[in-house]
Amino acid sequence: MKHVAITIASFALLLPSPLLAMQESNPAAERARIANQRIAAEAERRAEEQRLAAEAEARQLAEAEAARAREAQATVAEAERFAAERQAEREAAQAEARIRAEAEARRIAEEQRAEQAAEAERQRAEREAAEAEARVRAEADALRAREARATATQAAQPPPDRPSIPSPEEQARIDKSLQQLRSLGELREAGVVSDEEFERIKRRILDDTR
Repeated sequence: MKHVAITIASFALLLPSPLLAMQESNPAAERARIANQRIAAEAERRAEEQRLAAEAEARQLAEAEAARAREAQATVAEAERFAAERQAEREAAQAEARIRAEAEARRIAEEQRAEQAAEAERQRAEREAAEAEARVRAEADALRAREARATATQAAQPPPDRPSIPSPEEQARIDKSLQQLRSLGELREAGVVSDEEFERIKRRILDDTR
């Protein structure tokens, strides 16, 4: 508004008027008029410079504020990126730890199952070996009983007499069969012979004992 008022005042000085016309013949008045015009023009120039300086200062302040805002946004973005990277690293570490824990749990479970299966197989082999040994002993006892009965029957008859106990050859054959069955059970437990081979060899040993 000040600039507009000064401009209007300067323009008014330039308008022709009776007073100015009267003063044209007066050099002093003309010089005063010119001086007033120069003062008005100088005031207008200074006002324009002040306005331009104010506008420049306002632009500088706005630019500085915008720069600070951009820096703040960049700082926030950098902080968010850093936080996201740390979060991703933590999630990756947690996932890796979870995978390792699951793998370790599976390994332990598999080892336990293998140990349980091996123990069950060993117990089964021991039971079968004990059963086979018991059958051999029972058959040996039955053989001795038959021989004892036969000896008792023959004792009531005329000679030749027969001994009431197994002969050394028969006893040696029985002991040999028992030892073979024990060895066969150990071989199957060690995995040297299969179950089918175990049964087949066991039957053959028992057949040879009879």
